[in-house]
Amino acid sequence: MPQRHAAYDGIGSTYDDYASQATLKRAECYSIFEMVGDLAGLTVLDLACGTGFYTRRLKERGASSVLGVDLSPEMIEVAKRHERDDPVGVAYRVADVGQLGGLGPFDLVTAVWLLNYSETRDQLVAMAASACANVATGGRFVTFTINPEYDLRTAETAKYGVRIVGEEREDDHHVCHGEFMTNPPTPVDVRRFSREAYEASLVEAGFSEIEWVPAQVAAEDLDHYGTEYWRSFRENCIGIGIVARKR
Repeated sequence: MPQRHAAYDGIGSTYDDYASQATLKRAECYSIFEMVGDLAGLTVLDLACGTGFYTRRLKERGASSVLGVDLSPEMIEVAKRHERDDPVGVAYRVADVGQLGGLGPFDLVTAVWLLNYSETRDQLVAMAASACANVATGGRFVTFTINPEYDLRTAETAKYGVRIVGEEREDDHHVCHGEFMTNPPTPVDVRRFSREAYEASLVEAGFSEIEWVPAQVAAEDLDHYGTEYWRSFRENCIGIGIVARKR
């Protein structure tokens, strides 16, 4: 996926700024760890790890070992710099998730904003298959991606840190043109497949017991920002979680 490689090679440090400020990231992070649950003693593979935002937190919250993988050398270099400056005991490598092969098995594989970079159904299956190949029997794949039911016509996402400025139909999916609300805004394109396409791809890859998990907001953030602030997020959320098990 050269487009994602090129885009993210230019925004390593800028993405860190977005992640530290956007309220969408706060809600996303809360949602991810609600899905992940108790990490004590688990081995974890974090796909599309970027600068290590989740990789580090997975280790800090109790995982016995965490390996982060990303396609972008610049993002991985920023992640490694964070580890050098403040070691938590994580490792990183540059690799294409769609051609990853077996690095595990791991008790848990995570992937936050990975599947939405699939440009075709074949790529979607390949990403899911890489995740499945690295999940131990009985383990889980926890991922967060663009919501198949997301409605651009009623979207109000800019205040949360990301804006979708347009979308178009391409073959069997939509291409959503967006931007991180950095200074200046950073453009990013993602693909939105149907719920059925995601489920079929995960099953084809070898997963079962697929569960869709709506994004959530922590009670403290509801209190701090107010329920009206989060209304659009809760009614028409751009992201959604999926938990898939390997039997």
